[in-house]
Amino acid sequence: MSEHQYEKKPEIKGNGAEREPELIGPNIWVGSLTDHNNGVLHGEWMDAARSEHELLADIHRMLKASPLAETDVAPEEWGIFDYQNFGPIRIGEHEDLYVVSEHARCLVKHGLAYVTWYEINGTANPDDFVDAYLGEHASTTAYAESLGEEFGWNDQITEEVSSSLGPYVYIDYERLGRDMEIGGDIYTSETPTGTLWIFRS
Repeated sequence: MSEHQYEKKPEIKGNGAEREPELIGPNIWVGSLTDHNNGVLHGEWMDAARSEHELLADIHRMLKASPLAETDVAPEEWGIFDYQNFGPIRIGEHEDLYVVSEHARCLVKHGLAYVTWYEINGTANPDDFVDAYLGEHASTTAYAESLGEEFGWNDQITEEVSSSLGPYVYIDYERLGRDMEIGGDIYTSETPTGTLWIFRS
């Protein structure tokens, strides 16, 4: 397990935490605090890229399977003792399951774009990423052109400008994209393939 998350007491004999997870993608090892306090390491690796309700259901199932479940100290408390494949994101022992779930699902869906955004902003709220992420584009010019297509700017020019002037009226998408970045409306980060991830400021 990660030293920064949980230091196992030498006398505790475990139930799976010593093994590497077989899951692919972001995952967490959730353990029973009651078992831990009684010298038993009981818990399991869980796929974190699911809803908080699914995670909670698995946690309750894990607690019911505890060696102490039929005793007077039946476990109710749990903690996240370890985690893997979250990139630079740190997961606390008592992290909100909604936040864990959203981090994991954003990582699965957006990969390095989410990691880059997180490193730039250092924010702990995945919902902010959904509002900020404007996609991957070849350049700021390409992003500006996508806005023109989305809002029908070229069609407006065709409709409102006379046919004689039409060939001479156009939108300078290169300048528009550059001005949006310089003006602070957007910011960018280069992808490993040379394109740009674009984010709303």
